[in-house]
Amino acid sequence: MGIVMVQIRLERNLLQTLKVKACLQISREAYNIYQGS
Repeated sequence: MGIVMVQIRLERNLLQTLKVKACLQISREAYNIYQGS
């Protein structure tokens, strides 16, 4: 039971990290486009 809970928590953390990375990537690209115009 405990192992399953840890697995779920790790997957949730991974999803959160990916979301943050995606947001940062989009922000950086948007900033670059803004600077270029």
